[in-house]
Amino acid sequence: MHNFTPPCLDTTLRLDELGLTAIGQHHTSRHLTVLCLITDGNADCPECQAPGRVRSTRIRRLVHPPIGLTAVTLAIRIRTYACLSCDRRWSQSPSKAWWAARSFLGPHVCGL
Repeated sequence: MHNFTPPCLDTTLRLDELGLTAIGQHHTSRHLTVLCLITDGNADCPECQAPGRVRSTRIRRLVHPPIGLTAVTLAIRIRTYACLSCDRRWSQSPSKAWWAARSFLGPHVCGL
């Protein structure tokens, strides 16, 4: 008998290689949208190294290769931080996801 594990979008879509983790999904008849977070949780100020506080978030979309006949889009939540010490603002960098996507998803990836 085979040992089965619960389904995991991080493994199925290779999100770990993109530096992402899935936190939600939305299915329609022919489309899957996966809400992702960047796994690099470094929220320290690049200038003074003090911990930052989340100021806002925005969503960037990345087209993923389809699974069968189902189109897949990654909706990546990017956080913007504010430093409480020096008032600097900065955002998470999705560059690992963009470069990894280009390398294994191919040139058809949108948003690069």
